[in-house]
Amino acid sequence: MASADAKQPGKDGENWQMPYPMMGLAACENGRHMISCGGGGSAGKKEIPNEIHLHIWDEVLGKFSTVDRRNLGAVLPVNVAYSHQQDLWTCSAGPKGYLIEVKENEEMEIVHEFTSEYEQQDLGTNHDGTKRTMEPNQEKCM
Repeated sequence: MASADAKQPGKDGENWQMPYPMMGLAACENGRHMISCGGGGSAGKKEIPNEIHLHIWDEVLGKFSTVDRRNLGAVLPVNVAYSHQQDLWTCSAGPKGYLIEVKENEEMEIVHEFTSEYEQQDLGTNHDGTKRTMEPNQEKCM
């Protein structure tokens, strides 16, 4: 969606009101970009869409704006995280995961979408009996 079409959060005094129940929120290291996610779930997808929103904080203007969003249909996004090393965002939504890049024009691009049930490699069993898995081409953290 073009940034001009993204809805701005409502403002009630000094409190921002998001257009959906917020399930996740993360900010990059300098605080300029933030991504939030949430929605109405599978039953409420028509009234309250399940979406990921990109926000910016303009320090000079003192303005918080929503500049891009992605509708995920019936899948409710519940978590967002930011990796400073990779300058990438992750968002989890049910069995799906999204790898998101914020472009220079301040739009989000989903650079990879994966379904955890199908793209994991079996690495054996943990001490508690649960399966240990790893995504293809993922390096182990040391």
